[in-house]
Amino acid sequence: MTPNKFLVSWNGNILFDQRDMPALGWTNLQFLVSATGASTVLQFGFRDDNSYLALDNVSVLPSQSAPGIASFSLSGTNLVVNGAMANPAQLIMC
Repeated sequence: MTPNKFLVSWNGNILFDQRDMPALGWTNLQFLVSATGASTVLQFGFRDDNSYLALDNVSVLPSQSAPGIASFSLSGTNLVVNGAMANPAQLIMC
């Protein structure tokens, strides 16, 4: 086995934790996470004795999530639906 390790955590929660990985081709990892405040810690940890691993193009973007239903009511014979937009961040690692 190759002595290596790669770890990604968001706000203290481990999203990815692998060790002793073989040499890989390009791999795209994406995680859907939510910020819990105005700032959230994104952390990377790694060991790579044989230089097989690389990290490139990390992006944190607002999500384009679908709205949820906040409430609904009847107005005569019409159903009135009020939406609420959740706004998690999407972490994309390429």
